[in-house]
Amino acid sequence: MKPAKWFISIVLLLLGQNVIAEIDLLNLSAYPVGTVLPYGENVIVAQDDETGSKWLTAEEEQEGYLRYPVSLSSDFEILIKIKSGDTCCDAKTLFLTGDEHNIKLTFGYSSPKLQADSNYTDADESKAWKSNQTNFLRLSVTNNIARLYVNYLFSQKLALESNLSYTQLLFQGLKNDVQLYELKLGASSDSGTVPSSPTKLINISTRASIQGGANDVIAGFIIQGTTSQQVIIRGLALEAGVDPKVTLQQFPGGEFIASNNDWQTQTLPSFSIPAQFSPPNITDAALLLILQAGAYTVILSSLGAKGLGLISVDTVD
Repeated sequence: MKPAKWFISIVLLLLGQNVIAEIDLLNLSAYPVGTVLPYGENVIVAQDDETGSKWLTAEEEQEGYLRYPVSLSSDFEILIKIKSGDTCCDAKTLFLTGDEHNIKLTFGYSSPKLQADSNYTDADESKAWKSNQTNFLRLSVTNNIARLYVNYLFSQKLALESNLSYTQLLFQGLKNDVQLYELKLGASSDSGTVPSSPTKLINISTRASIQGGANDVIAGFIIQGTTSQQVIIRGLALEAGVDPKVTLQQFPGGEFIASNNDWQTQTLPSFSIPAQFSPPNITDAALLLILQAGAYTVILSSLGAKGLGLISVDTVD
């Protein structure tokens, strides 16, 4: 007699994706001071001893950059809180790139400049940029229009081609006199619409016996909407000797996206796990990902003994 196959299907519908739900790309609270972050190069975490505020800066005499895989289309926005250096020729640049197109935002000592492919503008209507001080930038893309706000005042806009999508966010030009406090991703607040379904923190989990190979635990979930969603996927051991590994694939094609078998060690496209989502055991597995709308499959296997395990899927706002 053939052994029974363990197959558990979970359908997770994440509704209301047009609401303003910010994704913290830096996640500085998860890192101690002096940490060299995994999603960039030559960048470290610093902190004000009096206030406890953390920021990202470049290592001494180095230029740092950050790189994130994203899946953006339709309406979205990027939020930046940064204190630039006082060197007149040092420019910081944020790129959103797709297959053959990009949005480029350049700022630093002088007023920000917005460019989309060959279309550009440097007419800063806000006149609100403050050199060598903390500034707030909001780049909003709505209805094929990119709008830039500087310290909450409208600065400039550019028309974009229709039906564009972006797969990478690159932030470069960080020096050690720069303090990057926030880099967030969210749905655009310029649409003027009121969402019919509020986004809520949702968890669905299931437990089953991990038996190996075709008898590993399988869970499916669906993200429904038009924008990206941050999701944390965890694989937990419920019996001694089980060493969980989670693997995420697209459904139904089975294309590999990411895998993990030690939640404390992450590689892109997964980000470091926030403290509130830390699994209970050091050998447990977790993935923190930004996923586009679609269907996905999670496979829970064990690198150790067979036994009970649990798959957990959470949305993160």
